[in-house]
Amino acid sequence: QQYKVRQQVGNFLYVLDRSRGEVVVLNSNRMTVIDRILVPDPTELAIGPNLDLLAISNQQVDLVTFLDIDPSSASFHTIVQQVVVGDRPRGIAWEPGNEDILVCNEGDNSLSIISAFSLEVRKVVDSNLAEPFALAITPRQQNFGFFRNVYFAYIMNRNGRVAIFESGPNEVNGWG
Repeated sequence: QQYKVRQQVGNFLYVLDRSRGEVVVLNSNRMTVIDRILVPDPTELAIGPNLDLLAISNQQVDLVTFLDIDPSSASFHTIVQQVVVGDRPRGIAWEPGNEDILVCNEGDNSLSIISAFSLEVRKVVDSNLAEPFALAITPRQQNFGFFRNVYFAYIMNRNGRVAIFESGPNEVNGWG
């Protein structure tokens, strides 16, 4: 009787099964499979700060797949967009302010910057990159640091060096 009615604590856990080409959706309380969503070659994933989209790099097919993970959405657990990026995308991270998704393209030594608004590549950079494969992004420096209103990404290269990406602003007097 003590646990007759119990509020569910968790919701969904997303796991990539690269060998089967699936995103496996688990009930995070019971660890039971709820759904399996086919994607071309799921390699790494990043979740949007609003917890509504999941971005998945697909290394062998040069794509980033966007999966709707908002339970209140009509397109819940469906692929809503696929974006062509550089060669062999691997590391992926979602900028905390929900502006950009950054993707390491290991095969062509580049970084694709996808707009979180349009879900399209808005810029590609390739300076100081040597087979980039992992990255981490900071929030924008609005009220700390040098008050420059930029965010930084730290990108790990296969040669052991870390490249630092500094964002805009891109307005007339911007330094982006």
